[in-house]
Amino acid sequence: METYRLDLTLESPLSVSRDRSASNRQATATVVPPQTLRGALAAAAERAGADPETLDRLFGEEGLRTSALLPSDPDGALPAVAPLTLRTCKRHGGFDGDEGGRQTEAPHGVEDTLFASLRLALHDDPGALRALRTCQANGCGHVMTRKDGLVRTEEGDYRTQSMPGKRTQTHVGLDRRRDGAASGMLYAREVVNEKTTAGEGLRPTTCRAAITGPESALEHLRDALDATQALRVGTAVSRGLGRCSVERFAPGTAPPPLEDRIADFNDAYRKHGHVGGTLIALTLRTPALFVGEFLRPDTTPGGDRLLQAARSDEQAHAHALESLERVHEVARGYQFQAWNGLAGVPHGTDQGLRAGSVLVYQASEVTDELLDALSHVETTGVGLRRELGLGRVRVCDRIHTDIHEHTDSN
Repeated sequence: METYRLDLTLESPLSVSRDRSASNRQATATVVPPQTLRGALAAAAERAGADPETLDRLFGEEGLRTSALLPSDPDGALPAVAPLTLRTCKRHGGFDGDEGGRQTEAPHGVEDTLFASLRLALHDDPGALRALRTCQANGCGHVMTRKDGLVRTEEGDYRTQSMPGKRTQTHVGLDRRRDGAASGMLYAREVVNEKTTAGEGLRPTTCRAAITGPESALEHLRDALDATQALRVGTAVSRGLGRCSVERFAPGTAPPPLEDRIADFNDAYRKHGHVGGTLIALTLRTPALFVGEFLRPDTTPGGDRLLQAARSDEQAHAHALESLERVHEVARGYQFQAWNGLAGVPHGTDQGLRAGSVLVYQASEVTDELLDALSHVETTGVGLRRELGLGRVRVCDRIHTDIHEHTDSN
């Protein structure tokens, strides 16, 4: 399995509905969900002449896995949704190296609280979390609040990813019987701007995603994108919205080796006095869906439910993951809503975990079989509906190990 990086440039405003409401005022999401990007890629492959068998091979249950489409800098790395464990000063929030914004004082830094949270969950010691309730930088004393948005890396340091602006477009509804404007039918749609502020000027808004799958499928998709040179993403594409030019579709940068990330994560936590098995943290890059024994939403999945509905060739990985013992989670709920363009009907609405949630497990022994299983879920995802891009995870993300700008300064 390989991972390719997809770089897009907006040529027109972009709109992605947050829900399926029929209100005359429609809000838009800045981050394009993975299922929306998947549909845009499938439509591009179909326009390039792909037959139904090829489309099923590319986008079926064993096909390509898409990440969310995230705003990015033209020359920067692929950003990630900020984990729910990140905290920053409410008044002077941001990373130490962040620039710009409306603040009169430099940002006071960001702290990842997963280790402090684990200290409370595993050792019943709230001291580390209590110490992070207020900002201690420069004697600030303001409340620490959750760090939202996107996080990117810049020469090994972490920065807040700037987001493109939005505007509202007003329209007049059409009377289908008269093929003209309908009296009194007005609606407003929020859109993402096709231009982003950069310094004292403007630059085209750029977005980036990661596509994972077999090399043959990625090459076929690259041929389709070379033939079309464009994607139509989001809603109202027939009205000219969501036109994107494909700037790059090529192999991306591989993350650090899995064994190194696990070792660094546990070495960092041992400074907090942890004694026991090896901890495995799964940070959700996209929302994930799990169900319990009675098919009810499960927000605290054990290791035996990470590969639900596993295919026959995944049984060995599912068995290896069963050895993981759930010890803690920092999670928030998520309502899954999507449109099935092929069938022309909505997908079923489900409850799951939002992107940025962190699930922590403990393994008595890290075997080769467990490492293979963890590498597999990084590629294919966890939970249900993985073919839609849900359940994309990063094992022992470096964010939890590296971002400690408050405790390091103290």
